[in-house]
Amino acid sequence: MIFHSARRALLPAVLFNVLCGTATIARATEPIIDSDFPGGNIVLERVEGDHVYLHQDPRDTEGFWFYWYFRVREAAGRTLTFHFTKGNVLGVLGPAASLDGGRTWTWLGPQCLKGATFTYQFPNDAAEVRFCLAVPYQQS
Repeated sequence: MIFHSARRALLPAVLFNVLCGTATIARATEPIIDSDFPGGNIVLERVEGDHVYLHQDPRDTEGFWFYWYFRVREAAGRTLTFHFTKGNVLGVLGPAASLDGGRTWTWLGPQCLKGATFTYQFPNDAAEVRFCLAVPYQQS
């Protein structure tokens, strides 16, 4: 069996902990944030812990562009803060959010806002949550 060099150094410690019953396995997953669906529009810059830095994608638009729409997966039970880095593109009602793939929407409200950021606590059973500047009007 061939091990990657970084794994080779870690393997003895892991085996010792497993054999001695002291191993704690914690699987920390990063949220999956994308706009790979009709109407989606976001550029993900980085994720630092529970803070997500992103901005609207102007694509071929010159100057300031306000529209954004993205989804988040693998974040059930977490609270994330989304920081818009290219201007405040949040309305007074906060973002619109959908828990059912974009079929129904609700406003998060001004309490989630702080400047160009919003914070959201994902339900424990949320497979996917979509966020948008406003309720999107797509063909579907």
